[in-house]
Amino acid sequence: QPLRTLPENAEMARRLGALLLLCATHAHASGDRLLSAGPLSARQLRAYERDGVILVRGLLSPDEVRAAVAAAEEIQRCSTTGLKTPAYSKIAFQSLHVSPALRHVALHSRAPAIVAQLMTHAQLPGKGTPPIAGAPAALPPGEQEAGQEVRVLKDAFLSYEPGKSGCGWHRDDRFFWPCPENEGPGVNVWVALSSYSPRHGGGLAVSRGSFRAPWRDRAINAISSQTCALAELNPRLNRLVDKGRKEWRMEPGDAIVHARHCFHKGVPFTKAGLRSYTKKSSSPLLRYSVRYMPASSSLDKGSFDPAVTKLKLGGKQLRELGWRYPRCWPDVDPAEEAQLELVQRASAKLARAQVTRGS
Repeated sequence: QPLRTLPENAEMARRLGALLLLCATHAHASGDRLLSAGPLSARQLRAYERDGVILVRGLLSPDEVRAAVAAAEEIQRCSTTGLKTPAYSKIAFQSLHVSPALRHVALHSRAPAIVAQLMTHAQLPGKGTPPIAGAPAALPPGEQEAGQEVRVLKDAFLSYEPGKSGCGWHRDDRFFWPCPENEGPGVNVWVALSSYSPRHGGGLAVSRGSFRAPWRDRAINAISSQTCALAELNPRLNRLVDKGRKEWRMEPGDAIVHARHCFHKGVPFTKAGLRSYTKKSSSPLLRYSVRYMPASSSLDKGSFDPAVTKLKLGGKQLRELGWRYPRCWPDVDPAEEAQLELVQRASAKLARAQVTRGS
């Protein structure tokens, strides 16, 4: 039946997910049959272990989709929010600070339970090269208890339209993922807020297995100074990354969930996509991504994320920093969420004042 009171239903789903994950966590030694006790099936977990990426259909409920799309469209329209860049029509970071609907996606949707299950059970990389020297495959045993914390590291709203370059094959740099490389495991949840298809382009492609590919370190080094320019800097490596390419047909509310060290790229519009976009006088395609890390992770002292550098937060653990990197699993801290609501109201007041001065 339709959800009548979204927050109450979301909280009920969260509690059920927590109970199921608790059962799976404490019975982990019993084998694969217990791995399907969380939101993801054992088959999805094995696919994530193999490829470093899975597609989750219907991550958001219809009510959550409507609210998130409306919030994204408002960010797209607002002249005082986000940045216009050559790569994307608009990028806005930490949107959960200013949008209740996107904060709901990051903190209260099924995403945190899925991330917690992957961090607890998915063994990356399995056989083969480790993701990054010293990087953990999964949460250490001491953090696999029911009380483990997962926090939101960073979110990003992005819109994309013809004429924008997107970002070529890359792994998130220290700006987009401001934690040391050997900490984690980290999980990115990329939520479609528009319809996408490989035939039309404009979406996200992920290179399956790239987190442990033999060329991984060379590709990381090749883009150390220009994150989005692998095709120009090293065409041969770019072709190797492209061999693992996977795109999906997606509807609003579907999500790509991938490991931190997977290579991914914004897909250019195809000829068919350009014709369709022009014919329909379409609006930019919308997406919202959320990066999650264990609460014990620290912020990178070498990050060039202004949220880290301006406040000199490098070296501090996420759990020390409260609402700035809010807890989302096993539950949401009410005091942190109350602070986020205060920040949201203050941001809205400031935006109104800026609009008034501009007019």
